Amino acid sequence: MIKSLCDSELFEAMMGLKSIGNIGAHPEKDINLIIDVEEGEAAALIELLHILDKEWYVAKAARLARLAAVKALGAAKIAAKTPIAVASPAPPSVP
Repeated sequence: MIKSLCDSELFEAMMGLKSIGNIGAHPEKDINLIIDVEEGEAAALIELLHILDKEWYVAKAARLARLAAVKALGAAKIAAKTPIAVASPAPPSVP
């Protein structure tokens, strides 16, 4: 499912993240086999999260805001073409 929602490079990076997470969640049968976290790995994983946040949430919100602005411009132009009903003045009051 997720594969169809992103490009192949992003999907492969997410699968790399998954494989790293699986090391902790599903350790090897040999409990003496410990795979160390190398310097920079955590930063790379956090960077992937930043990419996902920017591409999937921040960009989407910015896109929706731009589209809303264009729709508002269109609505304003339609409103400008629509004649405004002017109320007749009230008749003078009789004492």
